[in-house]
Amino acid sequence: MQKKKMRILSAVLLLAVFMVVTACSSNQSQEAKEDRTEGIRAMAQGSYGKAQDLFEQALEKSSDPKTSSGLDNYYYKAIAQFNSGDEDGAIATYSELIKADAKNADAYFLRGNVYLSKQDAGSAETDFGQALQIDPNDLSRRICIYESYRKYGQEEKGKDQLQYVLDHEGEDYLNGAKAKDYLGQTDAAVSDYQAAVRAGKNEAYRPLIALLDRQQKREEADTALEEYKQKKLSGEDYHNIVGIQLDRAAYEDARSDVDRALELKGLKEGEKRKLLADQVACLEHLRQYDEAKTRAEAYLKLYPTDGQMIRELKLIEYAQKPVQE
Repeated sequence: MQKKKMRILSAVLLLAVFMVVTACSSNQSQEAKEDRTEGIRAMAQGSYGKAQDLFEQALEKSSDPKTSSGLDNYYYKAIAQFNSGDEDGAIATYSELIKADAKNADAYFLRGNVYLSKQDAGSAETDFGQALQIDPNDLSRRICIYESYRKYGQEEKGKDQLQYVLDHEGEDYLNGAKAKDYLGQTDAAVSDYQAAVRAGKNEAYRPLIALLDRQQKREEADTALEEYKQKKLSGEDYHNIVGIQLDRAAYEDARSDVDRALELKGLKEGEKRKLLADQVACLEHLRQYDEAKTRAEAYLKLYPTDGQMIRELKLIEYAQKPVQE
């Protein structure tokens, strides 16, 4: 049950799990960063109690939620509390953030998800409402709220958010397409994804191709992918293309694309980081575990606080073990 909860909340906690830890100038802040780094490692290994203690230590040294360091510490602490089963503790931590900044829509949204986990639908609805009141035009937030209700078995309650998106999408074709797809209006969703692509939203290609594949329109999906690959591609575009190839189980193609992308000149740091992680994923899917381990270890030397890669390395090491007869 606890593993299920961790998976359910993981999508809505991405902003905390993958946030960039800001370098700090004071010794005390540096110590807080070190505690936080060890806490992330402990959490990635499933040691949530230990992680919570480390985040508490980090907060003792850097607790101002108006600084990036302090904010990170609160978010990570809440994740550790939730995953250790301390839902009330996670709620209290998010409440501290809200007390410090009443316009922190993320904290309201995340606290609402914990309330959903506790089957406190009334409190969840109130928190979601507060998050939307802060920025009522954030259609992506409304999609996320629907997804939260859906994950906790209350899909019907979230459909009002999808209808709001349809009523207010305007030229926000990407969120409009997502809402239509969830509502089963798949042909209309395809049209919106295509409109998003024409408007320059290359990130729409991945859900477009996934939807066409679900509709068993393989030729149209192949055509869309080839159209994407003919464009002038950034590192972010290559990351999206690799994701599409992995979704389609085209692992050799994904490996070729990521290797080609890593040879590009002028890659941004964030793009390089994503592509290096993609490279590990490709090697795992190809069952080339020795090279995957080498690449994962090299990645973690560059980005030691990436909890997802820490977990991936553990999985790779497990896959390398000989099968017991």
